[in-house]
Order: sequence, then C-alpha cells, then structure tokens
Amino acid sequence: TSPNNVLGVEISDLGDDKEGYRWNFLIKNQRLRDDYRQIIELGKILSLVGSENGSELDQRSREVMDVDAWSRTFAYMVLGGIGDSYVNGGLHNIQFYVRPQDHRVVPLPWDQDGTFNTPGNAALFGSNHFRKVMEIPHNLHFYYGHLHDMVSTTFNVEYLKPWIAHYAKFLRLEET
Repeated sequence: TSPNNVLGVEISDLGDDKEGYRWNFLIKNQRLRDDYRQIIELGKILSLVGSENGSELDQRSREVMDVDAWSRTFAYMVLGGIGDSYVNGGLHNIQFYVRPQDHRVVPLPWDQDGTFNTPGNAALFGSNHFRKVMEIPHNLHFYYGHLHDMVSTTFNVEYLKPWIAHYAKFLRLEET
C-alpha cells in the first residue's frame, strides 16, 4: 500500500503494551497522562468470541463502554450512510473519549466527509467486533430504538424539507 492509504485496525486485543494501541487509537485529550488502560480493556472485551462468552461480553462491555452512547452513535452513522468509517467497514475514523467520572469509553466519530456514501439497503450493522455487543438482545432493542427515534425525528422528508429549501438558496442549480 502507498503511504497515503489509511489502514484500519479492528478494536481488539492487541496485547497489554499500550504501544500496540498508540498509533491506531491516538489519545486526543490529556495526552500527558498517556493512559491506555481503558482502550486496552475495550480491545480485550471486543475480542471475546463465541456464544459461550455472551454473558461475560455483556457484563464487561457495560463496565467499560457506554453501550447506549455507542448504539446512538452507530445508529447515526448508519442512517447517515457514512461510508468511510469504523461502523461501515472502514475500521477507522473513530476516536475514543474515556469519561473521567465513570471511566467508560465513548465513541467519537470524525472525518465524515463520506456522508450518504453507502447504499440505502446497506446492513444496519458494520462487520466490526462491536456488532457482537449490539446483537445482545437488550442492546439490540435499544439500538433499534435509536434508529426509530432518528427516523421519526430527523431522517425524514417532513423534517428535512425546510432545511433543503433553506440550503438550496445557496446552490446554483443548472437547468437541464
């Protein structure tokens, strides 16, 4: 690959040394602390495989992740068709924030210039490890709830029509 290509890395168990995580999961706040403990734990949790780990995955994911925030973020990214993202198979363009009050990891999507870039019939889940967390029945219920809420409030013609009219004033449309 050329040096300009972005190579995504699955959030997974990359070992106990923070150097295995540093380049792919850059710290964007409190860099001087250089603390990767929760990111390392997140990788270990998302590496749990198989149905025999279902209850452990559920319990540990709730301890380390804000699963509701992840669900809402992923619902937004799926509905927005953001193709160049961790959610839709890119395995990059996501950062993490570890909340100081509870030490749970929250996803922060970024570089979303590929909006409305996936087909309308694309899957509601990416192919990444977080899918296993979303497929836990109560998490799936909340994920579908976020999708329903967004479709009912913002991702629909009634809501978007005034915004389309507003921004159309700034476009120079050529007649064909």
